[in-house]
Amino acid sequence: MANWQLKMYTYRQKSDFIKQLRNERKNKDSQDLFFVILDADIGANPSPKEIGIRSKQIHEEYKRMKEKNKKVKFILSSRC
Repeated sequence: MANWQLKMYTYRQKSDFIKQLRNERKNKDSQDLFFVILDADIGANPSPKEIGIRSKQIHEEYKRMKEKNKKVKFILSSRC
């Protein structure tokens, strides 16, 4: 029987999330998966330019995480 557990980290808990990723890399037998959900609703009434800039910043930041750990998957929510 599988042991399932869901942990959620907000952006403010990013350092805790990174620690989990580092521990995961050390544990070769782990079957854990990591998902980063990016919300496209950035602020109140953002312009398309603001959305593009912020999305690119977030993407670059988490791309570095993915390069270090292939178990990280990204989900981008829709602006609706």
